[in-house]
Amino acid sequence: YNVMLILRSILWKLPEELIRELLLYSGKLHSRLIIPKQKYALTLYLNAIRDILGKDVTLGTITPEVIKEIDFTFHKQIKKNAEHLYLEKLFSIAPIYASILLLEIEVLNLTKIAYGIWRKIEPQNIIETLIL
Repeated sequence: YNVMLILRSILWKLPEELIRELLLYSGKLHSRLIIPKQKYALTLYLNAIRDILGKDVTLGTITPEVIKEIDFTFHKQIKKNAEHLYLEKLFSIAPIYASILLLEIEVLNLTKIAYGIWRKIEPQNIIETLIL
């Protein structure tokens, strides 16, 4: 969630205060400490996916196409990892994968809503872009 939130936030040039409000984190760490660490981790992650995407991806070269490719890569990796989850022994893979996909849709919708509110876009126009 946090990785995709920061990716989309960088693309949309959202202010860090708004990003802090949207980040999910555990523990008692203050979110001011989280963002630099998340951005550093994101930089390392982008370095790792350069080979997968075959592109030189940096925080400054984030485009909608790159985010789509990263989303696709996430989906493939999540599906691959879900097959090996311990819960697979209790449930089939379908509910596990479906719940992960629903969470991803929720994340995408939350970032669209945050961006729309920040840009003062009409609520009806925001709603039309949501995945329902």
